[in-house]
Amino acid sequence: MMQNILLNFPHCDDFDDHSFVGIWHESGKLDFQKYWEFEREVFELANEQSASELPRDIAWPIMRIFSYIMTGIQAHYNVNDGFELLDLEDNELHEFRERFQCVVEGFFKGSMPENTDFELMNPLMQNT
Repeated sequence: MMQNILLNFPHCDDFDDHSFVGIWHESGKLDFQKYWEFEREVFELANEQSASELPRDIAWPIMRIFSYIMTGIQAHYNVNDGFELLDLEDNELHEFRERFQCVVEGFFKGSMPENTDFELMNPLMQNT
């Protein structure tokens, strides 16, 4: 069940440079298709897990990915940092950040947002 999450988790053998996080790191690009796949799996896990009893082997990869992406967004806006996100307008990055943050917070809270709560919607998730 954690295939897409582990593909995006650099601290394991399953990490893939062609994953959402790999492309973000290596190319400075947000591959929405890869992100949507990752996000859908987070939603699926949220439906299976109780927030009060999250196993660390599930929580740690999701938290580390969240931390890494948020640090990347911060670095993008820091003129003294060499990391830059390409081909992404500020408003797109803000919409992504808001959605990503709400999804991860919802996972740990045990109350996921609705796909339709955002202007930027995941096309892999219908009617959620």
